[in-house]
Amino acid sequence: MTTTKTKPITPAMRTVEELSIEDLSNSNYRLGFSSQKDERAEQFAWVAEGLAGLYAHYNRVYFGGRLPTFRIVAAEPKTFFITGTYEEESSTIYVYLTDRIWIELLRETLIHEMVHVSIASGEHDERFRAELHRVAEMGHEDAAYDDWTKSEGWNGTFRSAEEKDRWEARLERSSEWGSPDFIDDNGDFVVKEEDDPYLRRVEVRGHVAAQPVPSGARP
Repeated sequence: MTTTKTKPITPAMRTVEELSIEDLSNSNYRLGFSSQKDERAEQFAWVAEGLAGLYAHYNRVYFGGRLPTFRIVAAEPKTFFITGTYEEESSTIYVYLTDRIWIELLRETLIHEMVHVSIASGEHDERFRAELHRVAEMGHEDAAYDDWTKSEGWNGTFRSAEEKDRWEARLERSSEWGSPDFIDDNGDFVVKEEDDPYLRRVEVRGHVAAQPVPSGARP
């Protein structure tokens, strides 16, 4: 299996004003959002717009353009343990954003929910696992990680030393919300914004709104 490697995490930029398909597909840093309601809503719409473009890109590359049109909505989390949901009735994928979130988690959540769209089911059954594995085998790094964590006896099992390094680093990033070194019992960040080298604050210039993307459309 070949995988698309992400670019190294760098602290070079402290803000981000454009979320391109290339950024979404290949980069990994933490997006940071405002605590102000109106600004936060605009930032969430901006992320949803970027993910809608990525949905179209993934649909073309990994699903042959056969997935139907789905609306992407970025929303406040219902729980930290659920990063996204798929709603067939309204043709909507919800991606839940925390105050700081790794781009890799956005990709993983989106491709996971797209697999649900592909099999027209919200179950994590054999059909889901087979479709997720198919996408992973096509070279989708985040699907490969998701596939690995859902495989039987996955914990501590690696196919190569290189995979071991990648997955262990990713597991560490995914466990930040449960680490007292990152966030305290009150939900406040121990690592302040100015001391977080991987954080890029979202800066939205003007109003943006997420729109449904036609099936198979190019970004």
